[in-house]
Amino acid sequence: MKPTSASVSVDRPIHDVFDFLAEGRNNPTWRTDVTIAARIAGTATDLDVGATYLQKVNDRTGRSVEETYEITRHEPPHLLVFLVTRGTTRTVGRYTLAAINQTTTHVEFTLRRVSAEFRARQRREYRSELQARVDSIAALPAAMTDEAAPSP
Repeated sequence: MKPTSASVSVDRPIHDVFDFLAEGRNNPTWRTDVTIAARIAGTATDLDVGATYLQKVNDRTGRSVEETYEITRHEPPHLLVFLVTRGTTRTVGRYTLAAINQTTTHVEFTLRRVSAEFRARQRREYRSELQARVDSIAALPAAMTDEAAPSP
């Protein structure tokens, strides 16, 4: 399945934005589908490859499901990749960051399904759900303005 993506500019330096995204416990502050997020592997200072998070996500039917994802690439301050290892859909997510200037960062959020084929109707519904998830990146600037990062 073709990747789905959306992007936004954030009025914060690139390192601040990268660190905020790398800490998955921040997801509920800007991702409208995520209600709870907790780190289950990795320490406060170890948000690198292998850091693993458990989160509750509302799917397209409004049902709450648990997802587990793991950071698979961590290349500060430009690239963060994660793999959903448990949940309703196995996806790869990618945040690509670029400094527009010293105080503004461009972020692209991409999701791609990695599991088997769908029937056409399922593919359309799933693409719509993925699009809603990546579109939530629009809430990132406000979340970062509120400085909603949880403590380690």
